[in-house]
Amino acid sequence: LVISVAAGVRTSLIEAGLAAGTRVIRVMPNAAVQVAGQGASALCRGRRATAADMRQAQRMFQALGVTVPLPEKDLDAVTAISGSGPAYVAYLVEAMLAAAQRLGLSRPVARKLVLATVAGTAQMLAATAMDPAVLRRRVTSPGGTTAAALAVLEKRQVHTALLHAIQAAHQRARALAL
Repeated sequence: LVISVAAGVRTSLIEAGLAAGTRVIRVMPNAAVQVAGQGASALCRGRRATAADMRQAQRMFQALGVTVPLPEKDLDAVTAISGSGPAYVAYLVEAMLAAAQRLGLSRPVARKLVLATVAGTAQMLAATAMDPAVLRRRVTSPGGTTAAALAVLEKRQVHTALLHAIQAAHQRARALAL
């Protein structure tokens, strides 16, 4: 059994370069697997891999975080969402840190608050299965500070920009695939 984490390399290409009958599982982990239990990995089977092979690979990668078995055709989308996802979140954190410092908070204090906010929000969404839009509305008081901030984000079309950015990542993943 060969388990490949080579980004964009299809199982058929890997199988073609190996001895006949070799079973292949392809995995797309994200950078968060560097922190045990915090990553996300999508797995797909090659032509010859068995359900037992997939279970074995999932057990291995579950130590690194969430695992999701998918058909190989979905791995380019996974690359755009969770493969590149840590960069999107880091980009948001960068902006929040810069804003906090402009508002007079020290970098250590800003970092502590921003990281706790991002991690806590993700954990709350995961623990409650709450839709993100519901949480956003609950935190937003009419005429309040959050409403003022979200109005700027809407005016700047941040939501649309993120959709376009992820679509660009998906197109690039498809173009780079072997």
